[in-house]
Amino acid sequence: MSHEANNQEVVMTRLVSWRSRLQRFTQPQRIAQEGKIGYILLWLLGIPIPILVVIYLLRGCT
Repeated sequence: MSHEANNQEVVMTRLVSWRSRLQRFTQPQRIAQEGKIGYILLWLLGIPIPILVVIYLLRGCT
């Protein structure tokens, strides 16, 4: 019985480890995509590209 509980703990530990690794890689990409979409929407709304470049530079190139 305790061997079975130990196996479950190992599996849960591995799942948590994999989840944290996956989040490290997916979170920055999602944030970058949201930023790109925001600039595209502003451009589609008629904001000129030079003004978008200035906004990009003022925000710290993020």
